[in-house]
Amino acid sequence: MIVVGGCYRELCEQPYWDSTFGSGGRAAAVLGACSSEVKLQTYFRQDRLADLYGIETCGVTIDAAPREEDILFSYLHPLANPHLIPTRPKVNPPIKVDGSAVLRFGFVEGDSVVTAERAVYDPQSLRPIHFAANGSHAGRLAVVLNQAELAIMGESADMGQAVQRVVEHNRAEVVVVKCGAAGAWVFTSDEELPVFVPAFRSQAVFKIGTGDVFSAIFAHYWCEKGEPPAAAAIAASKAVASYAQTRSLRISPIKPDPVIARDVNVAVVGFGNTLADIWLREETCSALLDLGVRITQVPSREIPSLDFVGSLLILADGNLRSSSALTRRASRANIPTIVFQQSRAPLPPPAGNLRFTDDFCTAVYWAIWMAAPSQQNISQSVHPSRRKRG
Repeated sequence: MIVVGGCYRELCEQPYWDSTFGSGGRAAAVLGACSSEVKLQTYFRQDRLADLYGIETCGVTIDAAPREEDILFSYLHPLANPHLIPTRPKVNPPIKVDGSAVLRFGFVEGDSVVTAERAVYDPQSLRPIHFAANGSHAGRLAVVLNQAELAIMGESADMGQAVQRVVEHNRAEVVVVKCGAAGAWVFTSDEELPVFVPAFRSQAVFKIGTGDVFSAIFAHYWCEKGEPPAAAAIAASKAVASYAQTRSLRISPIKPDPVIARDVNVAVVGFGNTLADIWLREETCSALLDLGVRITQVPSREIPSLDFVGSLLILADGNLRSSSALTRRASRANIPTIVFQQSRAPLPPPAGNLRFTDDFCTAVYWAIWMAAPSQQNISQSVHPSRRKRG
C-alpha cells in the first residue's frame, strides 16, 4: 500500500498532545500494523527527517520530497478549528505516485498526481478538489469525505445529488460520506440505495486523526483485502472507536456497541456568567451543531423542564452548587446526563444514566450518544435521497 499525504506537527492544549503525524503519517503508521508493505510519500524538511522516526518504526518506508518550512496544526481542544502555522505554506511541485493500491490525502503545501489500479481518495480540505482534476487516474476509485467536503465537491446540500456529481466527476465506484457521531453512508455505483454504517461508542473520544484512521482501515480492507465497501467501512468505524479511546495507532478489537445518533436533541446548561463561562457554552453549542445535533441552550437563570431532551450536558465549573442540584434532579428523572467538570478531582464514578468527565471532546460525544438509542436495527434507517442513474 502506498500512502501519499502530509506529515505535520500537531499540538493540542487540552488534552495535551504534541506529535508529528498528519494525515499521511498517521494513516501509514496504522497500515504498518496490518499491511505487509507500506510506503509513505510526503513532503518534509530534509534536515528534520529524524522527526519521522516514530512513523518508520511502525514498518513504514518513507519517501519525503523536500519542503522548506515546518508546518503546525494547533488546537485548543480536539473539536476546535485548528490554526495552521504558517497560514499560507509555500506550495511545492506535485508528487507523482504510481502503484496498485494507493491512499491519497489532500496537502496544504502541495499536491499528488496518482496513477493506481485501486485508489482511495480523502481530500481533507476546506477547498476540496476532485480526484481527477489534476490528472490522477484509478482503475477503481473510492472517495471518502465528510459532509462539508461533499457539499462543496458535489455542489449541493442534498447528499444524494452531491454524491451523484462526485461519482460522475471522478468515475468513482464508491463514495463514503462520514457524518461524525452519526456514522457514515456508503454509496456504490451498482446499488440504488446507500448502506448505513453506524458509529461505535468509546469510553473516551480523542478526535484528532480519527478521519485518517477511518480512511486507512477502509483502504486496507477495500484495496488490499478486496472486501465489499460496506464491510470495509464497518471495520473502519470500529477502528475509529479503538483509536479515539486509546490514541494508539495499533488498532485493537473493541466490543461492538453501535449507535445511531440521528435527530438527537441535547440540552446545554451552564450556570456561570463570566466571559469564560459564556465562551464555553457557545463553544459547546457550536461543536454540537457542527456534529449535526439539535440543541437547546438553557439560560443560567432558568432550569429546564427536562422532559423534552434526549440528553442533558451540564457545564458544571461555573457554579458547582447549582450544577449539583440540577444533576440530582436529572438523575431522579432518569434523564441521560453528562457533567463536564474540571475543577474537582477525582470525579464521581458513573451511575445509571449519569456520567462525569473532565474532557471536553468526550463530554460532547457522550451527550450525543447517550441521547441516541443503542443496538438499533440499522436496516430500518431512513436513507438519504439519491437519483437513479441514467
